[in-house]
Amino acid sequence: MLNNRIIVITGPTGSGKTALSEKIAQRLNNIEVINADVGQFYKPLSVGTAKPDLAKQPFRSHLFDVLDEPEDLDVAAYRDRVKVLIRDIYGRGNVPVVVGGSLFYIKALFFEPHHHVGEVNGSVGPKNPCKLEVHESGNWDLLRDIDPCRAAKIHPNDVYRINRALELWRKTGRLPSEFVPQFNPLCDAFIVYLGCEKDYLRSRLKQRTDEMLSHGWLEEVEGIRGTKWEAFVRRKKLIGYVQLLDFIEGTLCENLDEVSKTIFEKTWQYAKRQRIFWDKFEDDLLEGLSGKGDHDTIISRLSISGDLWISAMVDDIEGYINKYDLQVRDNSELF
Repeated sequence: MLNNRIIVITGPTGSGKTALSEKIAQRLNNIEVINADVGQFYKPLSVGTAKPDLAKQPFRSHLFDVLDEPEDLDVAAYRDRVKVLIRDIYGRGNVPVVVGGSLFYIKALFFEPHHHVGEVNGSVGPKNPCKLEVHESGNWDLLRDIDPCRAAKIHPNDVYRINRALELWRKTGRLPSEFVPQFNPLCDAFIVYLGCEKDYLRSRLKQRTDEMLSHGWLEEVEGIRGTKWEAFVRRKKLIGYVQLLDFIEGTLCENLDEVSKTIFEKTWQYAKRQRIFWDKFEDDLLEGLSGKGDHDTIISRLSISGDLWISAMVDDIEGYINKYDLQVRDNSELF
């Protein structure tokens, strides 16, 4: 049987995902990395997205700098791109390693997303004339009235998913629960989640924020100010970019040290949201796997407090690769 399996390395921002992938590459010379960090899709955004120096990476990389226009790459399109890449990487006899912290995109590799709501059943535009102020507080109650099944699966403070569900209802006239992605993994996987102790991660994030500011982040932001990218990063609420734009315009903080503290705190809050998302994703994944006995997906959740974990994790991943002999030349039946 052909082994269409992948390695997935994820975790909160600053947890050491890139470092682990580089350590794996030092041990194994047959991996290719697929980016799963949404900020690193965009060519003009480098310093503030912690994009690695691709020319110095010890492996072939994919889905970095793939967008040079300020447009969204939806999760369905991401899944389609990764599917093609997995086939091509296996065709070269190498192992695909998905690396990144954008769990919404990683989840799409296991739970097939619906396409844009305007394409549902061939319909375009809103079917429900109801006018909604979807950013208004208390919309979880509205969602509960419309679709109690979907509301029961969303935390009342999860504004993004509440708004997304209400938008689906407004545009299609159908219950949001009808659009819940179904468990349909592209392939089996060894999933590594790099958790971190609170103090350790906070220290890493503070250090990284200072380093990015000293390596030209402010200059990068000055370069996009007044361009179409400024509106884009504001709409996407990209942490650091918005704060630095406000700093340049004189509407946030008086000095760069204060801006750095603000960016750090917002990054820390984002890391906590990533952990919450992972907890739910892991539960959904385990539930999906429990009903699919023919899948062999391994989830390894690590609590990191230093660098000693790297060697042990590389050993585990190498063992997984060797177990399934992930050196596939004939990929004609992978999908």
